[in-house]
Amino acid sequence: PRASLPRAAIGSYFRGPGQHQQSRDIGVITMICKFDKKGTKPQIKKNDARNTETGNAVCVPTDDRIKSANVHITGRCNYTCKFCIAKNLVKEHRPVEFWRLYLELLRDEGIEKINLAGGEPFLYPHIEEFCRTCKEMGFLVSIISNGSLVNEKTLPPLVEYLDWIGFSVDSTDEEVEKNVGRCSGGNPHIQQVIKAAKLSRNYGINVKLNITVIEQSKDGDFTELIEAIDPYRVKIFQALEIKNMNDDTIDEFKVTDEEFENFKSRHEHIVLSNGAKPVFEDNRVMIDSYL
Repeated sequence: PRASLPRAAIGSYFRGPGQHQQSRDIGVITMICKFDKKGTKPQIKKNDARNTETGNAVCVPTDDRIKSANVHITGRCNYTCKFCIAKNLVKEHRPVEFWRLYLELLRDEGIEKINLAGGEPFLYPHIEEFCRTCKEMGFLVSIISNGSLVNEKTLPPLVEYLDWIGFSVDSTDEEVEKNVGRCSGGNPHIQQVIKAAKLSRNYGINVKLNITVIEQSKDGDFTELIEAIDPYRVKIFQALEIKNMNDDTIDEFKVTDEEFENFKSRHEHIVLSNGAKPVFEDNRVMIDSYL
């Protein structure tokens, strides 16, 4: 334990059991965790949701609807997505024991699901130990990844502990994805996501697809891509500006509320293979859900 904590090392949001049906079931309360003088137990202090200057921001539930937390285990990424809200997270990797107090806090507050986020979680050197620790503590375990590092070497060690894996796309056009920054070593992002999703399904892991609607893709049709990835759940977001995180690059990617609604109206008809429908989150919903 350390006397002070790095800023923005963990960010969280919470979803209730109705998350795939009603966005109004989203709630959040921001807390700041600091070690006491003995360095043994975190104390809790309420703080403004947009302020990450004073420590590691975590969220705890305000009522029984809020069950899930994002834990940003790394700020490192092999992609350079221009509008990423996590690009300013600390790059130092902390051992699993560093996170254990936070996990205990979240569990004690009623959190049931831990979602490993980043950066790119597969760059975290202790990812297997972290997933195992979460599972041993009784959590459902999820990862949100760009998919580029998901393969037959990296995924099998996690299968025993992993319930969900999510992948992100912004376009159906590989060239657009490359220009956005979703590319590593020249490998086509969309094809890698399709491949990673298939591998995950073959191992019995539930697949979630996140789509961010940006200026360059707002007029596109994602129907065929969603069918190719065949996810269990789809969430579609309006590109979001967050102060001091991506406000220096977001302008070329932002879409208006009307443009997002038009995109939504063209994709509301989609029904996934499990019978579910996509969930849409505009900026109004997201700003109250994320640190």
